[in-house]
Amino acid sequence: MDTAAGAAERSTASAPVPTTVRSTNNETGTNVQEVGVDEPDVVKVAGDKLFLIRDNVLTAYDVAGDEPQQLSSLQLPDLRNGEILVSGDRVVVLGSRGGPDDTNGARVVVIDVSQPGTPQIVEETDYTATISAARLHGDVVRVVLDNGLPVLDFRYPDGQLGERSALTFNRQLVRDTTLADWLPTVDGETVVDCDDVALPTMETALGTTTVVTFEPAVVEPTATAVATTATTSYFSPDRFYLAASASSGGWWRGDISSTIDCIRGCFPTDGSTELFAFALDGTDTTYVASGTVEGRIKDRWSMDHAGGALRVALGATNETGNFNSVVTMRETDATLTEIGRVDKLGVNEEIKSVRWFDDLAIVVTFRQTDPLYAIDLTDPDAPELMGELKIPGYSEYLHPLGARRMIGIGRDASRTGMVRGAQAALFDVTDLTDPQQLDVVTYPQELHGRRRRRPAPVHPAARSAYGPHRRLPGLAGPHRLGVGADPGRRLDVQQDGRGGVRRRGGRGPARAARRRPGRAGDRGRCLVLRLGVLSRSPMEGMRSG
Repeated sequence: MDTAAGAAERSTASAPVPTTVRSTNNETGTNVQEVGVDEPDVVKVAGDKLFLIRDNVLTAYDVAGDEPQQLSSLQLPDLRNGEILVSGDRVVVLGSRGGPDDTNGARVVVIDVSQPGTPQIVEETDYTATISAARLHGDVVRVVLDNGLPVLDFRYPDGQLGERSALTFNRQLVRDTTLADWLPTVDGETVVDCDDVALPTMETALGTTTVVTFEPAVVEPTATAVATTATTSYFSPDRFYLAASASSGGWWRGDISSTIDCIRGCFPTDGSTELFAFALDGTDTTYVASGTVEGRIKDRWSMDHAGGALRVALGATNETGNFNSVVTMRETDATLTEIGRVDKLGVNEEIKSVRWFDDLAIVVTFRQTDPLYAIDLTDPDAPELMGELKIPGYSEYLHPLGARRMIGIGRDASRTGMVRGAQAALFDVTDLTDPQQLDVVTYPQELHGRRRRRPAPVHPAARSAYGPHRRLPGLAGPHRLGVGADPGRRLDVQQDGRGGVRRRGGRGPARAARRRPGRAGDRGRCLVLRLGVLSRSPMEGMRSG
């Protein structure tokens, strides 16, 4: 691994220099992880039409004029936590099925909005599973369904039943189950055929992860699955990856018939992550490879695919050292094989956020200070550390502002690591061997009685919007933007042309510090963020990061 000084020498050579010019908002207004891969949101823009789902009501607006005009409102009974995707004249609504006090599986509704004043439901499907993720590739929707273990009435050794008798009883329970107990179903029929379920060759947590694929204009779904429960999923334009924690024993002991030997429960993971790769081509989703890597993948933002290589940011576990790493992997036959790595990132610290570009990774770790690392991924077989910056506090979400600037949303902290509130920081990444923090706006924690309120976590998929925006009736400013502490507080941050950031209204105190000279070419770029409790997207089965 090269030092930052060594990387500085390379920057003067003829080799290409990594830049922060990849991620952006897509045309629907959603801040996506991958350009060309749309993600569910509560608001979508399609030309001069805007669709909003709130509770179980889908509302369409005409936004061609100076003021939005409501066109229609469609109620969707027994739907909770709805989000939407838009493909042509179809809106796909994804959510949980059930009433306020009873959630029972997932619901996918396809709505024809070719006449937005009179939308029509064309398909409604209920799954006996939960939706962990969904994406739109062109005109193709992919929905990831998660099935845990079936609920079985296992018996445990007690005063009346010995261990051998309990084991015999439990084994018979498993033998009496059917595929419908283990796979997602629609109207009692399994969604995926048994032949289309891939079986991992390594030990993994039991369950089933199913990918349902369909075109909203046709609605003829196909499905493929892998027999494991995955904690994290990531989509690139042509790949889908699942990351699952490996079991250290208990439920899985190499033979499905012996899984019920774990009578008293299951055990913690062994510190490795199992990865499963699927190739995406049109409506085809094909299982192509799997592999194991030592370490923990925090969330989907810790994974990326570019140039034929999978790149992952790994946190420390009992299988690694006391540091974080960036590892590159490539498909070799049916195996994901490690080809390069950078170690010793944030010794004794935790990964807080990651942002990927075509040939660059920005990794933020934290314990007492916030080291920001720039990793050169120009050669996937030999990734190298370019530079680092250590400052108080940390960023939980990173967003590029052109090729020279990056904004980080996260927590303000003292030099000793004591968290003091929320902050938005502006970074200069013009020279990746020497990244700089130009400015920071902080929001101190609020006191409630005698106790200081703990800040809410920053959602990694914080919505963002640039420039002027219209307000819809009933919406207080940009809907569902940013991070959270108080639903009534909004942080509007604007780059001021002097290299700093300034607050643009909203309630509550703020202070700015550490301004450095900026570049005239970056003037006027505006990022609007909301400080409010931001509910985790029901489509994303993950923790914030």
